Amino acid sequence: MIELQWHSVAGDNFHTLLRVTPNNQALYKKDKRFVLKDGNQKLYVTFGAGPEWGKLVSNNNRGADKTPHSAGQSLSVKVPQKYRNEVEFIEALFVLDKQYKDHLDYDLFPATVGNEVWWLADDGYNSNSFIAGLLKASGVKPIPTPPVSVPGFNKPVPSKYFGVTQ
Repeated sequence: MIELQWHSVAGDNFHTLLRVTPNNQALYKKDKRFVLKDGNQKLYVTFGAGPEWGKLVSNNNRGADKTPHSAGQSLSVKVPQKYRNEVEFIEALFVLDKQYKDHLDYDLFPATVGNEVWWLADDGYNSNSFIAGLLKASGVKPIPTPPVSVPGFNKPVPSKYFGVTQ
């Protein structure tokens, strides 16, 4: 199961992440990427990003991302038709994440393209931009949108930064 999840970070603004709990648990039993276990002892991994020295950096199992999220804070992500199965989709997410070079400018509240203003640092991306971009680069359509304020989600990191050329 792949889920888009979110948690509050600043008032009414939320941070998004992907949580991957494979249906085929046996396949990932010895996979060092899957080190977290939920309350049912199911293995999972999270994909997320955040600021490090002014850059948008992705990491699996980041701090607050590791904590299981409660009901009402997640949406299912469907496996795109271009993948034969969930396993192929999960591996594609890892490849795309690895191809991202952790080099884009980080802005807490990035403006959509064309709406930047010269007096604010708003021309970069944030963690929500990363997750929206990762989903888009992987071929997820439509991209599920959380029913909360997720600044930057409407400005996905372009697919080219995940190694996808179109």
